[in-house]
Amino acid sequence: MLYPEDGFSIRVIEESVNFWQKTDAGSDMDIAIRGQRERLEQLEDRIQTRREELRR
Repeated sequence: MLYPEDGFSIRVIEESVNFWQKTDAGSDMDIAIRGQRERLEQLEDRIQTRREELRR
């Protein structure tokens, strides 16, 4: 554990925690965006397949 008397300011520790929380949130957002892109591609594929079926 880090203590202020060890030379670490609470502010620096809080900023570090905030940084890592934002990094984790960014990773979660990237994962969510990637999933949405995959679903969109699947939907576009299904639309294209359906259009081809309707042309027959």
